[in-house]
Amino acid sequence: MNKLYLASAWYPEQFPKETWSEDLRTMKQLGLNTVRVGEFAWSCLEPSEGLYETDWLVEAMDLLAEYEIDCVLCTPTATPPLWLLQRYPEIGYVEPDGYRHKHGARQHASYNSPIFRSYASKITDVVARQFGNHRALLAWQIDNELGSHQRRCFSEDSAKKWHVWLKQRYGTIEALNEAWRTVIWSQRYSSFEDVPQPYDLCYYSHNFAVTLNYRRFMADAIAEFQHEQASIVREYSKAPITHNSTARTDDWRLSRTLDFPSSDLYTSNQTPTSIHFRFDSMRNILPGKPFWTMETSCEGFIDGELFKEGWIGCFSFLNYVMGGNGLGYWPWKQQPGGSEIINNSIVYSNGQPATGWQNVEESVEVKKQLEPVLEKYRPLKAEVVCVRSEVNGTYFFEDKAGGLEPNYNYRKRVGEYYQTLLDLGVWRDVVFDEAPIPECSVLISPYLPYISEGFIEQALTMVEKGTVWIAGPYTGFRTKDHAVHTDYLLGKLEERIGFKTRYVLQAAELDVDIGGIKGRTNQFATMFRPDSTDEVLGVYTTKRFEGAAWGIRRRYGKGTIYLPGTDLDELSRNVFLRSIFERENIRCYPTDEKVTVVPLASESGQEAMAFCNWGQETKELPVAIDRVLVASRQLDCYEGRLTLEPGSWLVAEVSLDAHVANPMVATT
Repeated sequence: MNKLYLASAWYPEQFPKETWSEDLRTMKQLGLNTVRVGEFAWSCLEPSEGLYETDWLVEAMDLLAEYEIDCVLCTPTATPPLWLLQRYPEIGYVEPDGYRHKHGARQHASYNSPIFRSYASKITDVVARQFGNHRALLAWQIDNELGSHQRRCFSEDSAKKWHVWLKQRYGTIEALNEAWRTVIWSQRYSSFEDVPQPYDLCYYSHNFAVTLNYRRFMADAIAEFQHEQASIVREYSKAPITHNSTARTDDWRLSRTLDFPSSDLYTSNQTPTSIHFRFDSMRNILPGKPFWTMETSCEGFIDGELFKEGWIGCFSFLNYVMGGNGLGYWPWKQQPGGSEIINNSIVYSNGQPATGWQNVEESVEVKKQLEPVLEKYRPLKAEVVCVRSEVNGTYFFEDKAGGLEPNYNYRKRVGEYYQTLLDLGVWRDVVFDEAPIPECSVLISPYLPYISEGFIEQALTMVEKGTVWIAGPYTGFRTKDHAVHTDYLLGKLEERIGFKTRYVLQAAELDVDIGGIKGRTNQFATMFRPDSTDEVLGVYTTKRFEGAAWGIRRRYGKGTIYLPGTDLDELSRNVFLRSIFERENIRCYPTDEKVTVVPLASESGQEAMAFCNWGQETKELPVAIDRVLVASRQLDCYEGRLTLEPGSWLVAEVSLDAHVANPMVATT
């Protein structure tokens, strides 16, 4: 799968067969080379129990082969049919308040229901057996957006599996009681069957260990459901398998049984920061395997206005140059009815081009120009690695604490920190905390309340050899089960590195002075007891804690560890990180607001750079162009300056000062 793919979601089951050829002819005319088919087609493939009708899909797949259009074929288990719910209403997934879902939407059957999983396996077997070696088949997609609607289920089947999961995780109920600190509020359990699901309470909240681990349990259950289907598909097909995850799911777990990663990314409801974060994350989830954006919209609104000319071209450009080789639009043809009838499409239900057609033409041009360039160049391995986590980050703070304190928004904080890396022009990789840490010059692990001993040992091994580790802020202050440490305030992190923590408190905002720069903290605060080997990075200036060490820098082997005590306001965080990157000699590329710079490299080590101005203002960068490899339009380059008009992009060999002062970087 080395070529670039440009796709759309095609639903032949929704339209007369006489229209199919015209659909595919028009797709070819536009410049698409791939379709995705079948994720919602269960009732068409099995209209009643045990009656399988696949002839229509055979015809559709054969027609795709005739038109030389590749197909990503889906298992159709996202929409369990009416007859299944009528016979087995107990398979409907259950909300925390006890409501059991019925037929009528999608993902309405519990992932933990053995009955549902049995029928899902049967239809998967039928489809995989029939089409596993079809000449139009490019790849498989398992289900659709797993866990995006059903993130937790409170059914009887889920309760049973929850108790089994707990026993496998803790071994004995005594071990669970100790880890969860259930002595508090008389919550001690005598058996695993006593442990409740985190159903709605009339007031206050469950033990955080219950809410945290139930989300972990559901993440494992969803991954298990996917693995079950993938195993069936692999019995009949050698085609690679993927899944179109969303930002609401645990990509790490879902990716473990996949051959390449995919995600759905609708730009109307995503910030530019989250789009870049998603690409940086997907690029690293299965190293060496280009990702797909399986679904995006060809038309939509950003900041209350329709997509500007050039926006879709820029999005497509970034998708490909940041590590993707597939991009899909949803849908090809406007839905003729149903709950998604209002969504934009490339063509209307009558086949007439919609406004999205013009936008997709931009993608076609991007693909055409980039394909020969990306045969040689791929994203450069980053010097800076930023760590993220669902099970040890997001899930810790997803359930509110009885209204007694403001809820900590992990994803928001990580996004703000990541935005600072973008502003500084730092090329970065984003990896999950459960993944092997790739070699890097700087490792950043912000906002991880729990980090495993394995992660700590990996990180320290790298630091001993010369890596810089920014361990925080807010890293390591909770146990694996959301309890506080009873030995060291920052647990194993503090014990292994050997520093001393004085206080950890929730203190809203405090004043700090970091190297002469005044700043403000927010929410949590850590204060250190530096020793003679520590360099104090800053101090608190709020009267009660005046002079207390805000952060420390400590040499460790050939490397360095930075321990910041709090999050900071945007300006202070920018200055703080910039000072580290300058001190540690980390390359920062010239950039500007709404300009993305992506360093590329060939297998032989030759470097190039991709530039994209996805904003609405002309930008100028201090870059000397040696040779343009591909560009969206005529460029204005003079005396070591590159002018980028709105919606423009290029890939070029360049000469630049990698540490040039960045227009987006605060200097005071």
